[in-house]
Amino acid sequence: SGHLGELYWYLFQINWLWPLLNLLPIWPLDGGQITGELLAKVNRRDGRRWGHVVSMVTAGLLIVWLLASSRGEF
Repeated sequence: SGHLGELYWYLFQINWLWPLLNLLPIWPLDGGQITGELLAKVNRRDGRRWGHVVSMVTAGLLIVWLLASSRGEF
């Protein structure tokens, strides 16, 4: 039935897609904090700043992709 399939889709999103989204290198998500920590180990002085730059670029690309996909361009 249609409602059961819809329920499974929502459960899939909650249990698989949200944790993957959490691992994106966007601060303050877990992936962003991990990226900041790893870059701080590579360069103690500028690593955290690099992590924030990676975060901003990733967030910007995600926004562009989401806007383009909502308009049917992807």
